[in-house]
Amino acid sequence: MSVLRVLGLGLFLALAALTRPAFADWDQALAEYEAGHFEAALAQLLPLAEAGNVDALEIVADMYSYGQGVKADRTEALKWSRRAAALGSAEGENDLGVAYSTGEGGLDKSDAESLRWFKLAAGHGNAKAQISLSRRYLYGTDGVEQDIGLGLQYLFAAADANNPRALSSLAQFTATGLFGLNADMREAVRLYERAAELRYAPAQVELAYAYGLGRGVARDRVKAAMWLTVAAKARCIRAAQVYEAWRRSSLLPGEVEAAQRMAEAWERAHPPAQRRNANDLQSASGCEPLSQFGSVGI
Repeated sequence: MSVLRVLGLGLFLALAALTRPAFADWDQALAEYEAGHFEAALAQLLPLAEAGNVDALEIVADMYSYGQGVKADRTEALKWSRRAAALGSAEGENDLGVAYSTGEGGLDKSDAESLRWFKLAAGHGNAKAQISLSRRYLYGTDGVEQDIGLGLQYLFAAADANNPRALSSLAQFTATGLFGLNADMREAVRLYERAAELRYAPAQVELAYAYGLGRGVARDRVKAAMWLTVAAKARCIRAAQVYEAWRRSSLLPGEVEAAQRMAEAWERAHPPAQRRNANDLQSASGCEPLSQFGSVGI
């Protein structure tokens, strides 16, 4: 074997020895994070993030943003997001778009900078950025002229990526025929179902209304109660309120028991999303408490 080949093999083995612990550390850090052991996860993720591991950078940014294992600190979160974005992370680019749109993390609010970062992230396939751009173009907000065609294009792209927020928004527009879409409640229910199956609580509430009222689907009081039960378990306050009101006013004991069994079966068949993805499902819209109830029952 030539000297060069020996040296090359030696270099390869040396590099392999160096990289194996790094991958092992990443696997362990991710496992700790997914298990909710945030302090232990952060201790292992920080060195990886410092070394330029993009996945670690994204999670550390999330941890500071959501206060997971550390005090919430948007300025610190953006520091890690910016480093991730510099390495081509669409998640980091989206974080910067959000920060510039709100003026968080010590940044000056800037519609232009926000738009620039959202477009970069959307171009790299980030569904959250596509949704943000969709809202801007559909409604003509945040310094953007209204362009319904472009707004729908961004929304369809996010829905095609199976983003539950995009699916739920598209379902709402389809139900009402907004923005020139054909009003089709059956199609709206199909979209809500896709989002609900992804554990998106606001869509689960809308699906409960559809089944409870027989809108776009055959009326089914038990399925309506089942979806409210599932959403309530996800800490959707509105779902809990509506379920309790319906239970007291019209649900029969047998229907309550059947809905509970169906909800438990659904939970077993749909394990929680990975914690990284679960962060994306947090939404106050559609789950905020109702100040008053109408007279609609099931």
